[in-house]
Amino acid sequence: LTNLLVATLLIFFAIRITPIGKRFFFFTAALPMFMQQISSLSLDAFHYSSLFLFTAWTLKLSRSEEPFGVKQLSLYTLFSILALHAKTGFIFMILLVFLLPWKKFPSKKIYAAFTVGFAALQFFLFILIRSALSVSDLANKGAINREEQVAYAISHPFDFLAAVGRSINMYFDFYFKNMLGILGWTDASLITLHYVLLMFGILLLVAMKTGEKVSI
Repeated sequence: LTNLLVATLLIFFAIRITPIGKRFFFFTAALPMFMQQISSLSLDAFHYSSLFLFTAWTLKLSRSEEPFGVKQLSLYTLFSILALHAKTGFIFMILLVFLLPWKKFPSKKIYAAFTVGFAALQFFLFILIRSALSVSDLANKGAINREEQVAYAISHPFDFLAAVGRSINMYFDFYFKNMLGILGWTDASLITLHYVLLMFGILLLVAMKTGEKVSI
């Protein structure tokens, strides 16, 4: 229950502060898979909702009319550490920091120092956490060696792309439905019409012109 309440609160603030895409934020949070995860005991509840708020906060700062202050950027950085590192795998989201306009900083040098320092800090923490948790050792247990798979994909790019193409061709139905949400351990699919309507809803939201006047 606490997991659900905290996640709901973080999503609420994300929708409230984002200057764009309020309907899209809400629609994404209401997808079957998202609803299942934030209603569970999984760490995903806090992690995904934190990523929502981090993204919304970044968008808000990118549209801000006022110059950035030390306190504001410090709070943003501290929260980003929680959002990006609650679980490993979302390190690429550090790139959002480059949405911040350099004109809102006192100078270009300070802008460069903050953005590069922010990215370096997050990458350092990512490596540190992976090392502390021995993520690579856990991933390589059993018959599959993840590191060798990555090395092969890099050294044989065309073979890798061909394998991806075959995978999509064979499992397109599963990938399409799972993107929106196959419940349980991806073994409790909803009816096909449900997924078609969800995809139609996403396309409708993208095409819709709105003044973003959304009440929560």
